[in-house]
Amino acid sequence: YNLNRTPKAVIEASKAETFQIQCNDSDGTKPAELLIMDEIGKDFFGDGIGASDVVGFLANNQSKPVNVKINSFGGSFYDGLVMYNAFLQHDADITATIQGIAFSAATLPAMGATRLVMSAQSDFGIHRAWTLAAGNQNELRATVEWLESVDQHLIDVYQAKSKQTQGQIDTWLDGTDDGTVFNASQAVEMGFADEVLERKVENTKANLANLANLHRQKIKSRIRVTQACLLYTSPSPRDRG
Repeated sequence: YNLNRTPKAVIEASKAETFQIQCNDSDGTKPAELLIMDEIGKDFFGDGIGASDVVGFLANNQSKPVNVKINSFGGSFYDGLVMYNAFLQHDADITATIQGIAFSAATLPAMGATRLVMSAQSDFGIHRAWTLAAGNQNELRATVEWLESVDQHLIDVYQAKSKQTQGQIDTWLDGTDDGTVFNASQAVEMGFADEVLERKVENTKANLANLANLHRQKIKSRIRVTQACLLYTSPSPRDRG
């Protein structure tokens, strides 16, 4: 890494590119929809979700509410950081829903949303930044210092959302080997998420009630048909004598 060079993701963030999914309703009342379901940052082949994708999407949906769906194991820290800042600066509310997992850099845009919702069966995971490095002792020492500064950015982001202490978040970044993964209820309890999206119990109850009512109606119909058949086939008193 050349630490003196401006990260490519930061440079790309100034370019307005239209993201792949957006709402085109005429009155502008329906929220725009954004999918973050790939690696954070573009790879060598151009795959993944770059910071410029998200910044451009938000630019094309200014002052419009946005619903974001997330399922990503992460990727580039700086792409995630640019997404985080872009979410914070958006003129309208952003509701993010973790549908599978938000891990590593994918947690950054989640932290920038106005409200973070997690599906009941989903995960949220944080860990320390890591990279590959080569060079002399000065270069390697500089890389370590740079990683420490990135970790401090992460602590600041997570602390702003969760209100946990720096020491606690620092411990979670270590974890037992490479960070800590929280399920949905744990993420809400620790302050990272705002709500667990439970199953629609009321609808389930209503469906069961409708099925039970339909079953009762079928039984009543069968009883009426059976009674009619009995009346029709019942012998007359004369026949019985």
